[in-house]
Amino acid sequence: MEKITAVVEGIIYRNEDNGYTVAEISVDDELFTAVGTVPQLYEGMTVELEGQWGTHATYGQQFQISAAAVRAPDNVEGIRRYLSSGIVPGVGPVTAQKMVDEFGAETLDVLRYAPARLARINGISPKKAREIAQGFAAHYEMQASMVFLQSIGVTAGYAARIYKKYGAATEQKVRADPYAMVDDVDGIGFRTADRIAQSMGVDPGSQQRARAALQHVLREAAAQNGHTCLPQQQLLHETAALLGDGTHVEEALGRLAIQGGVLLERMGDDVFAWLPLYRHAERDVAQRLRLLAAQTPQQPWQDAAPMLEAVARHRQIELSDEQNQAVLSTLSHSVTVVTGGPGTGKTTIINCVIGLMEAAGWEVALAAPTGRAAKRMTETTGREAKTLHRLLEYSAMGDVAGGFKRNEDNPIDADVLIVDEMSMVDLLLMQQMLKAVEPGCRLVLVGDADQLPSVGPGNVLKDIIASGVARVVRLTHIYRQAEESLITINAHRVNIGQAPILNRANADFFFERKGSADEALESTVALVTHRLVKYKGYDRLRDIQVLCPMKKGDLGVHALNLRLQRE
Repeated sequence: MEKITAVVEGIIYRNEDNGYTVAEISVDDELFTAVGTVPQLYEGMTVELEGQWGTHATYGQQFQISAAAVRAPDNVEGIRRYLSSGIVPGVGPVTAQKMVDEFGAETLDVLRYAPARLARINGISPKKAREIAQGFAAHYEMQASMVFLQSIGVTAGYAARIYKKYGAATEQKVRADPYAMVDDVDGIGFRTADRIAQSMGVDPGSQQRARAALQHVLREAAAQNGHTCLPQQQLLHETAALLGDGTHVEEALGRLAIQGGVLLERMGDDVFAWLPLYRHAERDVAQRLRLLAAQTPQQPWQDAAPMLEAVARHRQIELSDEQNQAVLSTLSHSVTVVTGGPGTGKTTIINCVIGLMEAAGWEVALAAPTGRAAKRMTETTGREAKTLHRLLEYSAMGDVAGGFKRNEDNPIDADVLIVDEMSMVDLLLMQQMLKAVEPGCRLVLVGDADQLPSVGPGNVLKDIIASGVARVVRLTHIYRQAEESLITINAHRVNIGQAPILNRANADFFFERKGSADEALESTVALVTHRLVKYKGYDRLRDIQVLCPMKKGDLGVHALNLRLQRE
């Protein structure tokens, strides 16, 4: 790392959300560009920058900033430019000139220690003098906070986030409990907070650290493995391993449970630990599903079979007995789960349910957890399907709790809600959806219970099926149009414990073993550029997706993207 002293000559670009800045700086009267995530920089500032020189392919030589500290200007011209830059609300170039004309090199001391003297200047009233002093004090506090944070090893990017949250109380808050930043500051996890705490000399055996580690292990279990809870002994063991010392962990868990930071509950022979967010969500989902399922649904017809036959005939669909019973089940139950592997006719059932419900004059809403799944649902039904987030009118902005506008007070406007690809729906999204389902609305949940569970916490579809609360229809027969696909056949073979068929001539499922990364790369490129295009006429950009298990390396995401983009 190199340290330089520079004057900020101008700000070329600044992202106010994350602090990323591109500035023009002068070093020994020579102009350069400096880039990095840093506290607010203004024209005229003298700054001490830490980082390294580099060369950008387009913009040339740049100084890559890793840390920055502001040094107050020590001459009249520097002070004038410093105050003209906008660091103090209400002070522009004209006012700044008047101030240095009046106070000279003492201007900054006057602003800090005797701001009432500003009222001597023509055009500055006592009220404006107070406002200027408050603005300068806020700026000074921000700089002091940044100096403190960087002194304990906090990077400039994190420092900007911490100050944005805590403001003038930054040093007080961080010293009192550095681990509180895990909950308070976006992007700061336990390991970052722990590194900061250790640099401040926090006792590695402190209860504060142990409690934060316990919550971190539970968060990681949810984020990495989808677990909403852990057995108490497993939690204690993993936390002790993380801390390198399990002496105080059990005591910390007890205190955390008393404070409500963790919920403990005995189930069978084990005691389990939850973060309150997930335990409350599980209970809420269970209660809402139970209430919905207990309702007696309104029947559109005394005998729906003739109408179903008419709908199937209109759609040129021939229903099997299994499919017929699946559709009729959605009429006689408030909550129905339709599950089955690929090619078992789930989409056919969705189309028939839509036809029946619309024939009864009911409003049907279609949704899926992802944009791709919603688009596919739209294509196969001919009706608009929305992502669940769009259906629930999610917005990251505003003051709506959880960001969802649709809830108990503003429910979904539908008589029937059909949700496809339910295996992808996690616990928290399911909770938000059920909040917006009005009593009396039919709920039809469609998905493959044998697929991987959701990326987010919970195993919602399987748990609903296992609970017995909803009417569950299992589809097992593979229909003729699906039998042509070896993908479909292999999915079912794996589910019943049989090895997949790997290499059948002219099939859509095949396996290639290559002896080196270069050979695997060339095979991948060939598949995308012409082999799959020739096989089924796929569009190389829209119809083909490449999956790989890592980001780095010759076969990682970055290298593959560059190569495929060139092709």
